[in-house]
Formats: sequence, C-alpha cells, structure tokens
Amino acid sequence: MKIQLTDVRDKSRDFRLDGKLVLEGFNDRVGEGEVCAYVHVNPAGERWYIGAEVEGSFSFHCDRCGKAYDDFLDGEFSLVVLSKAVRGLDEDESEDVILLSADKAELDLSAQIRESMLLALPMQFLCQEDCAGLDSQSGADLNEETSVEATVDPRWGPLMDLKEKMELEEDSGSGERQE
Repeated sequence: MKIQLTDVRDKSRDFRLDGKLVLEGFNDRVGEGEVCAYVHVNPAGERWYIGAEVEGSFSFHCDRCGKAYDDFLDGEFSLVVLSKAVRGLDEDESEDVILLSADKAELDLSAQIRESMLLALPMQFLCQEDCAGLDSQSGADLNEETSVEATVDPRWGPLMDLKEKMELEEDSGSGERQE
C-alpha cells in the first residue's frame, strides 16, 4: 500500500488505500483480512506529516470453542516523512519518523498499516463476549442450546432424580401451608 509522493507536492491530500493483509504468527487463529486506510498527507517544506485511520475485517477462530467468526478492527497511526536529515528528528530513535532517499518517489505504508492492525487485536479471540467454550467431557459446544440432561454425566442421574423428588415434595408441602 503505497502513496506516490509526486501526487502530494505543496498541498494536503487525502488517499484511500485498500488491500489484503495477512497477520503472521497466529497459527491459523487469524485469517487473511481486507483493510482500508484513510491517509491524510500534509506537506510542510522538506517534511510530510501523515495521519491515517485504518479499518479491517478479518476471520478469526474462537479461543474457547474453536468456531470461525468474522470481526472488524480499527486503528490509527501518524508519521513524519523527511526528505533529508533534520536535527532533532532521527529515524533511528523514533518509529514515527522515516527518512526518504532523494530518488524515492513513493512511500510504502504497509508496515505501519500492519502494525496498527496488530495493535487493534483483542487479547483473546472470542466469537461472542460470553462464549461458554466446549464441554470438557463430550466436547460439545456449550454455546448451543442443549438440554441440561444432555450435558450432565449420566452417573449423576439417580442423584438428580432424588433432588427433583425432594423439590416436588417441598413445593407441595409449602403450598399446603399457605392455603
């Protein structure tokens, strides 16, 4: 995702950069995404001040239940581009400063766009905020509506029957006292 600096010259310009982006290092937990960067370039002599808002749609795999889902991320970045070295602004000391050689006619913003999307990632990938995950015994998705009996270990059946019987007796006993 590049900007032709010859398009900027002496006045401010806005650019829209669209493209595909892969965020590496997530072991298939994050799929390829579509990103859009709205970039504002403001030239000031031998410097260009750049501000950008980035948004993207990516496919994820839930950390709890493993379900695939799509989510939207948004981020931003700012940058100072220098055409020649300037005292007080050193690209080695700041990630927000880039020194371009005189022969470069374009500025590649791919690294800054990727970084803004990485910073926008949530700490944990969840298909829904209250994802219940998977049942440890059966592996069933606990987010799906199932009956309580289907998720309970069958060995607890006699005890659950006894509990239901006691609750029925309590309800019928308390009802007689109120009448």
